[in-house]
Amino acid sequence: MVLSLIAGILVLACALGILSGSPLLLIFAFLMYLLIGISPVWVVIIGVLAGFLIVAGALILYQPGYETIGGIIVMIASVLGLLAGGGFIVGFILGLIGGTLALTRK
Repeated sequence: MVLSLIAGILVLACALGILSGSPLLLIFAFLMYLLIGISPVWVVIIGVLAGFLIVAGALILYQPGYETIGGIIVMIASVLGLLAGGGFIVGFILGLIGGTLALTRK
């Protein structure tokens, strides 16, 4: 559960880092534009949306009986957040691990 929350924070930080004008992250956003054709503005929007979804999914994990739904939300949003840098890739990995642990929890 904590892993998913950390993943959401990292994805948000990466997306907001692109928005703030960090040179390394701007280069990443431009490479996404060249490789996939996604505008840097959409990279930021997708990153912020994915970050909020990961945090929301992590908070849903604390509700008894909703671990499966929260795990699915976290995993899907982590893959979506990969388009926006994936929270420096560490956020993507932590989101997948946290979502998987939530799905296997009984």
